Amino acid sequence: MVVRSQGWAFACALLLWGGSSTCLAQVGDGRPPVSGGVCNRSTSRGDAFPIGSQCDKERNYAVDETGRRFRVRFDPGNELRLGVMGGVWREAGVTHSDPAVTGGLALRGGTRTGLKHEDVTWTLEHRLLWSTVRPWGGQVAGIPIGETTLYRGTYTRHTDEPFLMLPSNPPKRLYFPFDIGVEAETGRARLQSSDSWGGERLRLVVARGMVLLDPWRSGRRGNAVQFGIGIRYDLELAGSPGLDDPVVTHRLAPFTETTLRVRWEDEQGRTAVRGCATYFPHWDTDGEWYSESIESRLEVERVIIALNDVPVSVAVDTGFERWPEPGSKDVRTEVRALAGLKVGWQLR
Repeated sequence: MVVRSQGWAFACALLLWGGSSTCLAQVGDGRPPVSGGVCNRSTSRGDAFPIGSQCDKERNYAVDETGRRFRVRFDPGNELRLGVMGGVWREAGVTHSDPAVTGGLALRGGTRTGLKHEDVTWTLEHRLLWSTVRPWGGQVAGIPIGETTLYRGTYTRHTDEPFLMLPSNPPKRLYFPFDIGVEAETGRARLQSSDSWGGERLRLVVARGMVLLDPWRSGRRGNAVQFGIGIRYDLELAGSPGLDDPVVTHRLAPFTETTLRVRWEDEQGRTAVRGCATYFPHWDTDGEWYSESIESRLEVERVIIALNDVPVSVAVDTGFERWPEPGSKDVRTEVRALAGLKVGWQLR
């Protein structure tokens, strides 16, 4: 929902979901936006234009009959975001209700090459300093608890026809009914206080790499059903009190981490759904094999209004985890259910 005048801002805020199309179509004096031009065409082959191209940028805007230009499409994959959320956290049998501050930088780009019916599209997605911080949930050495990911990158390849080219002489095409991709992650740190665990704890995903297969092959950015398998190395520090002399545990998944991820975005970028479930069987420092480690998350976002072309969204974030105690076979669970508002400054 995009609003320029104060009167329409009030009306759009009341309509929210049901009236979003009306508010997008009415600006200034209430006349509908003018459409047309080669950059406004649509296609059944996913995204009509490479991400970041001039036509891709032009499609983000509409112009009414008075010449006023306003944004009608958004990209949750290219934004600097900041949000505030509240809800319930349940960790090791203890329930908390402190709010959280979320933020981070998302970048998404792509290239398209090839001839007609043989287009190859690469989509490159990056997340930097992706964080959820709980300023009033506790501290460790003066640092608020929460989770931050230094970097995660996902690189996927889509072809109009499902094939791989074998580098033989002559080259041969091999039927392959999946989009293929890889994902790399480093520096995901989660800090937990003694209020939740009876001791301080730092869990660090040092490095993680995964191969992804997508049978959906939608060809549209932000839409995928991906199965992944890969390797992961974690480092865990636990202490009570403090982390000055912690118990250190190394955890290694030798190509045993598996992931199922579902992502969906509408074409105008106003609704986004992201779900992920990860199974993480691994060896630890003492040579013990753990097979009950699970991480899952579901996020839903909906743009309800835009102020000066900056979208404001309602966001819901839920999660469930099972994780072993350092040096034992005990497993503890964590559950969260949060809702709040998010502002996303568009970068393209």
